[in-house]
Amino acid sequence: MKKILFVCAGNTCRSPMAEAVAKNIIKEKDIKNIRVSSAGISANPMQHVSVNAKKALKLAGINFVHKARLLNEAMIRQNDIVLTMTAEQKAAYCKFPNVFSVKEFTGLNDILDPYGKDLKVYIETLNEIKKAVNIVIEKIEKQNSY
Repeated sequence: MKKILFVCAGNTCRSPMAEAVAKNIIKEKDIKNIRVSSAGISANPMQHVSVNAKKALKLAGINFVHKARLLNEAMIRQNDIVLTMTAEQKAAYCKFPNVFSVKEFTGLNDILDPYGKDLKVYIETLNEIKKAVNIVIEKIEKQNSY
């Protein structure tokens, strides 16, 4: 069983969208050996997914309910792969060998924060996240097939 943790700043936009997309792919492909979750470096555990993140997901056919989680070392240690949305976020956790930026793991660009922007930006961000998550799941499936 591979456990993946997606990480962003507040755990209300990018990382929960990544978690939702990954869960959707895992369900559609009936993948049994991957589990995903998300957390935020400076998350407020009382916050829910941002309104525009929720709207973007819904437009993509994904319903997702989520409350922000604050990242801690135990979460990092409990997951096989921790993916931060930017290289800057990864730098804070570089002492952990299982922490990678999305760019580093997938070869794509950092996923920039859409917080406070309009729905169009959230949809663009979600599309970037979909590409990245598909690559992540493909890589893990290949690793697990050996």
